[in-house]
Amino acid sequence: MCIRDSHIAVTDNASPGIYISQKNVSRRSADIQVKVKVDNAGLQPVPVTLENFIYTQDGKLVAADRQPLDLTTQGTQAVVSSFRLNRPHLWQGRQDPYLYKVVARLSQDGRVLDEVTQPLGIRKYEMIAGKGFFLNGEHMKLKGVSRHQDRENLGNALTLKEHAEDIEIIKEVGANSIRLAHYQHDEKFYDLCDEEGFLVWAEIPVISRFSRKKQPQARLMLEELIKQNYNHPSIYCWSCLLYTSDAADDSLR
Repeated sequence: MCIRDSHIAVTDNASPGIYISQKNVSRRSADIQVKVKVDNAGLQPVPVTLENFIYTQDGKLVAADRQPLDLTTQGTQAVVSSFRLNRPHLWQGRQDPYLYKVVARLSQDGRVLDEVTQPLGIRKYEMIAGKGFFLNGEHMKLKGVSRHQDRENLGNALTLKEHAEDIEIIKEVGANSIRLAHYQHDEKFYDLCDEEGFLVWAEIPVISRFSRKKQPQARLMLEELIKQNYNHPSIYCWSCLLYTSDAADDSLR
């Protein structure tokens, strides 16, 4: 991606600059909100057009929104598009990991300045006391594994080949959920989990006894994890394992 004076923001904790939210998800309809952060690094306001599109898995356009705007100088603006999709094809885990695609495009006078694509899996997660975990209203027993991103002689410098091999091994044992312990994994692996329908428990590397002095860093890591992976439909839980160093730190649990 070429960074121009006007572009979709890349400075929000290394997020893609797009945040896709879902509400009122059912097989009848779903409300989708696409928030795009746009940035103007120049010294003058810039007239641009922001377009947001939603495509089906086979490339059919099902929703679009077009907003002209004047980008203010030296700062980031958030622009929101709201959609209602009727009879959406839901992302149903391993059973049916259906993915739409959201494309945000920033242009000026017909010339594309920037474009970012993100996955959209329409789903609703619920944890109901005494009943268990539900995906799109269907009860699901979570059968999971804990995965570390490493290999002999490679450490954690895995390529897509090793990530894909791990996915195949996890499929072979019959799991439907993966705990990514204890740190943020390669984005390629989150992509594979989206595509294969695995439910992901994502973690930051806070896994041992913990002091109050480290709280700001832990919060930053969690914010980075969430913002960078916000749109992955596979993630159902953001997690850290927190053991505080004294009773006074119980408020951090």
